[in-house]
Amino acid sequence: VNNPLGIGGSGSLLFPIFGRGPSIVNPASANPNPVNGSTTTLSVSAHDPDFPASGLIYQWALQAQPSGSTVTYSVNNSSDAYNTLATFNKAGNYQFQATVTNPLDQQVTSSTRVVVNQIFTSVQVAPSTAQVTVNGQQQFTATGYDQLGSSLTVQPQFSWSISPSTGGSINPSGLFTAGES
Repeated sequence: VNNPLGIGGSGSLLFPIFGRGPSIVNPASANPNPVNGSTTTLSVSAHDPDFPASGLIYQWALQAQPSGSTVTYSVNNSSDAYNTLATFNKAGNYQFQATVTNPLDQQVTSSTRVVVNQIFTSVQVAPSTAQVTVNGQQQFTATGYDQLGSSLTVQPQFSWSISPSTGGSINPSGLFTAGES
């Protein structure tokens, strides 16, 4: 081949031939899934015959998520992000997409869905303290919270009871009635 670019005299030039870009070896996945805590490990792997593994950049992005939620990644947008720890602040359904890019900006994607369950973790009673006059009443409420600090979408049925020395009674809906003393 003549030197069509005019670089350094006559002779032949070799032009590298690059393949079709990266391909997914192991599709995007999450472990655990469903999530009963606040984290999961997102994983995906790809191969590109024209570049070493360190030349592939992995980037994770949310495609769908609950309103008001955020996700943070232990590593993202790097050659090390083929495995990343995702941390959630809200229960619900999430969809992640991993984009793998080689140095020629050729890309391949893979997606996975993750479910973060609400796990009943704590209860808060309101008011937390109360002073009730003789024969007076005070309504108490209880709210259940999940492992991420959000109130449960479906609240459990709470049972109310008081110490016999309290001098009063409480009904199944949390209404306390003080006694005579």
